[in-house]
Amino acid sequence: MYGDIQRKQVKRACIHCQRTNKKCDNERPCRRCVSNNREGTCYTAPRKKRNVDTKNSMEETQEEEDALKKFLLVCTIELETIKKETHASLLSETSETEDTETKHVLPRRGRPLKETMPGLGLTGTKA
Repeated sequence: MYGDIQRKQVKRACIHCQRTNKKCDNERPCRRCVSNNREGTCYTAPRKKRNVDTKNSMEETQEEEDALKKFLLVCTIELETIKKETHASLLSETSETEDTETKHVLPRRGRPLKETMPGLGLTGTKA
């Protein structure tokens, strides 16, 4: 049915037809530009050239990737070292402060809280 009729394929649409995603008839000026009074600005934009030097750019990309991996490894090692040092110093500080703080804050067994910490304003008789 449609196999006999083939639409003429346009090599490149004009810039106005490209921007509006409309079909272009490959005439310059095209019918759409003539009907919209854009005859003077109906042209085909030059094609962008492909990067011929893809092998070199791939090598550069690989070198950049390798350098970033090395940098990430160094940062990870430094971070782990800092974590270990910080953890060790916090443990030593915590054990020192726990010994002194727990003696002053926690009430001794068998004594009521009001006797142990008179500054709390608890009233009552001593047991």
